[in-house]
Amino acid sequence: MVSATRPNLIDHVVDKNFLLSNTVEITNLKNFAVTSINSLSHATALIIDLTSIKDSDDEIVEAIGKIKNIYEKLKIVVVSDETCHDLLKRIYEKGIYNIIEEVSDEELEFCILQGKNKEDVQKFSTVVPDFKEESLSLSSRFYNFRHPEDNSHMEEEIEIKEKLLPQKDFKKYTDSIFVGVSGTERRIGTTHHALQVTKFLTSIGFKTCYLECTDIEKKIFSIAQMYNNVNKNISKNYIQYRGCDLYSHFKMSEVTKDKYDFYICDIGVLHESKVASFILNQVQIVVGGAKPWEYENVVNCLDMLGGNDSINFLLNYSINADRSWLQMLLSKTQGKIFFTESETDPFDYGLNTEVYKEIFKNYIFVQKIETETMQAENNKGLLKFLKGRRK
Repeated sequence: MVSATRPNLIDHVVDKNFLLSNTVEITNLKNFAVTSINSLSHATALIIDLTSIKDSDDEIVEAIGKIKNIYEKLKIVVVSDETCHDLLKRIYEKGIYNIIEEVSDEELEFCILQGKNKEDVQKFSTVVPDFKEESLSLSSRFYNFRHPEDNSHMEEEIEIKEKLLPQKDFKKYTDSIFVGVSGTERRIGTTHHALQVTKFLTSIGFKTCYLECTDIEKKIFSIAQMYNNVNKNISKNYIQYRGCDLYSHFKMSEVTKDKYDFYICDIGVLHESKVASFILNQVQIVVGGAKPWEYENVVNCLDMLGGNDSINFLLNYSINADRSWLQMLLSKTQGKIFFTESETDPFDYGLNTEVYKEIFKNYIFVQKIETETMQAENNKGLLKFLKGRRK
């Protein structure tokens, strides 16, 4: 976010849609595009307030063009006023259509979450270039992990254990990663998985918090009423339970001051009105059901997301469930589909460790540890015994 004269420009939009924002007060956009462009690698939208920029028109157009060429999927929103009409026409010719002359929360929200097309800002048109989006034909990927009790894949005498460690290379580009967790219907396990993910990342060593972003305010605070070992600060809408920081009815601008590594956003049931803000999260998780009567809600959700290849679809299922209907499901998405087990305690994640490892593999370092199994130790003892008898 680039703004020096209006640092609070998007505060209301950020709080309303639970978005992570970072305000950079600069006056030289060309210099920013040269020296700090790597800081945009994890961004989904960049808001440029031209009223704070001192560059010449040529330098502004050059800088915006460079940013667009490097980050094709970045949503660039240009905010100005009517005095910059000629400059805005040149920006339009670069293929930037999220242009705002009269600033309002509604305009900002629309540009950030949905985006304008060239017809919406036709008044800036002179010669409109033909920009074609590359179509990504990625195959659907299907994951079905072994049950933790199935040890058939282990070596007979050497057991490979793993230690999960935090891998924080992303800190070079962004302070935090936002994870959106939503569900295809009510009571499908959205909050359950959001809490498990929070506990999983916390246990690895990441500073992680859970954010209740649903329409039901302070549902998560029922934990404080049920258990004694809960640290709570109701005035800050915050509780801590079993090492997990949990927030409800919060202000995003206040929570982000603590600079967590991961923010786990429990969005609840995914509706059309939530899709735009949901896909802005760097990691996107949708929880659905694998029962035949849950199929319709799963398909409706896939239609809303439009075959997004970055979605991680978690399907709660029983081991003996009939999965034949999933063939149709797989043809509708390019994202990853996982089967998940049901944990009794939402703050335990053992049964779904492999699923979460795959989803967050870019943020985890897996340390392999070889240990001898009991069978190997028994074999050594038997060999020692036989050698003794030969003597």
